[in-house]
Amino acid sequence: MAGIGKSTLIKQVRKQAAEEKIFDSVVMATASQTPNLRNIQGHIAGMLGLEFKEEDGTETRATKLCTRLMKVKSVLVILDDLWERLDLSLVGIPYGSEHTGCKILVATRDLNVCHAKQEAWALFRWSTGEIVESSPEFKIEASKLVGECGHVGVYP
Repeated sequence: MAGIGKSTLIKQVRKQAAEEKIFDSVVMATASQTPNLRNIQGHIAGMLGLEFKEEDGTETRATKLCTRLMKVKSVLVILDDLWERLDLSLVGIPYGSEHTGCKILVATRDLNVCHAKQEAWALFRWSTGEIVESSPEFKIEASKLVGECGHVGVYP
């Protein structure tokens, strides 16, 4: 939904994560309705002190950005205002087992951009502890709840 404060919240998360030094680096880019890979790459690279050559194509930039991000032990990559699915590897953002210290936070108004039910369940279980699996009835209700919240944009 537009206008509910996603970008404001994202900026606050960025500020707090940086102030509390939760991550070694916190970087952010706004994708917008028509995402421009070069702009996204440029914003993230600039925050990391990485410079691209003007002639570098998006693939070269993605490789350089990924290499730079892999050198950071823990990094939060924030993508704000994402309107459509974005292949993180095309941007140069490592994720999952490729770089377990790289966490990605996505703000979007479109539920189809991020379907992360498995990650949502892992987060819910981590937050509640083993009690969530203490009984079949409780697990069913918890699964329903996570299903409702499973659209939260979280990449592992």
